Amino acid sequence: MFNPTILQEKALYTSLLLGFAVSIAVALIALRDKRRIATGTIVIFMIAAFFLFIDTFSSMRLLIEVQRLGEPLPPEAVARLARAASTVRDCDTLGMAALVLGIGLSGWVHSRLVGILTTLGALVTVALVLRFALILGAG
Repeated sequence: MFNPTILQEKALYTSLLLGFAVSIAVALIALRDKRRIATGTIVIFMIAAFFLFIDTFSSMRLLIEVQRLGEPLPPEAVARLARAASTVRDCDTLGMAALVLGIGLSGWVHSRLVGILTTLGALVTVALVLRFALILGAG
């Protein structure tokens, strides 16, 4: 149920996405563009970074706890770990959603054409992710 290798890999990919979100926000800040679309895009990327930071920290903390408890996990710990994993999953979902939203908005900082293309890309991404989620179920 709580595979340490999977927890390590999850913490790795969320920390990479966290780095991307912060890097993009910093790059947009460096542009010194004061338009609302630029400000909104920076805020969205920082929101993504906050959720992905919580996700990364929580994943590592969950990994430490699983390794501390050892296998097999004590039955009384499974419910507590499942609640913690639910919070990690929620932060992952919100962070990824904000990241996709930020990517969709980022093109508008450059031009109308790039904005249309990045928005279409974000919409296709959301549609395919939702399709995948429907296939696998909410688990």
